[in-house]
Amino acid sequence: MAWDAWFASRPNAASRSIIMLLPEIEKIAYAPAAPGQTLRAKELAIRARGLSGSVCLDALQNNTALYHYMQAHRFVEEIHDEDHAMTYLCLIGEVLRRQKNQSQALSHMERAKEKAPRLSNTARGHILQLLAYAYGETGQEAAFERTISEAQTF
Repeated sequence: MAWDAWFASRPNAASRSIIMLLPEIEKIAYAPAAPGQTLRAKELAIRARGLSGSVCLDALQNNTALYHYMQAHRFVEEIHDEDHAMTYLCLIGEVLRRQKNQSQALSHMERAKEKAPRLSNTARGHILQLLAYAYGETGQEAAFERTISEAQTF
């Protein structure tokens, strides 16, 4: 709880601290080490990249957010975590939506939605919610209504 409170109250300081640690974490992730250490380092890199992406997205630093989410997605694919892979794919779409690249945004989000039936309820709900808002922003009211209704079931 202390970490969450500190991060929430000082997102820029937390992000700087995370960015300073990332090179070492990523070096461990690719070093010849025990499989457990490598997996743990990749999980930490995923969390760090995801948090950094979120801080950047909130600060409207879309290009930097996109970079962090793409790096997180790369690590998630390496450890074959489909829930997080599709969540980061959708978050990449969210950044693209904010950059006004609607077609690419919808493409990423819809690819994530295709895998949704195999994902956890949390991941499905998150993906559907982001996709619904993308539909709404592009004027696709029927798709918005259908997708937001589906998201509310999770």
